[in-house]
Amino acid sequence: RGEAVATMVTDIGGIERLHYAGIDNHRAGRTAGYFIGRLAKPGRVLLLPGRLDYRAHVDRIEGCRAELGEHFGHLTCEVSSIESLDQDDRCYRVVNAAIKRGQLTGIYSTGYGSAGIEAALREAGLAGRVTWVGHEMFDAHRQYIEAGIMDIAIDQDPDGQVISALQHVLHACGIVDEAPANEPVEFRVFCSANVRHSPYLLA
Repeated sequence: RGEAVATMVTDIGGIERLHYAGIDNHRAGRTAGYFIGRLAKPGRVLLLPGRLDYRAHVDRIEGCRAELGEHFGHLTCEVSSIESLDQDDRCYRVVNAAIKRGQLTGIYSTGYGSAGIEAALREAGLAGRVTWVGHEMFDAHRQYIEAGIMDIAIDQDPDGQVISALQHVLHACGIVDEAPANEPVEFRVFCSANVRHSPYLLA
């Protein structure tokens, strides 16, 4: 209908949109693979997708698998065929099954459901011994990082995505004169050395 459209969080193929206001999810996945490769002991790495029909999560998994395969031969990737769907109980079952298969040294989760991952690791006595990379710097992840259970949280800067989308739409509508930058939103990497202490969402 001639309306200005910007996509956020994940891009959508086959549409006429102004701009994708989100992070490069493939690069985010490669970043996760890099840190797991540098931190994990030799063994198996579980890649746990949030949704396999959601482009952002597919790109993250493929990026992580590519990075590990190209640069870290001491690790074997295992992509879960069961999606987490951001549910704690599904994450618990997948991680628990991976632990029982032995030699689990790394986990990359592209979505939520982290309480299930933490519970499975804790019950198996592996909390803090398995390298764990997840997404978003929300309050539970801050607690897991501070406790030494999660190693890295890759945050997609939701505020930055909103600002980028608005800038492109306002420019297209003639309200803002200067054309905004066309690059993806930069993601942020948090660990124990720089974990944020403020709540993820302010009341």
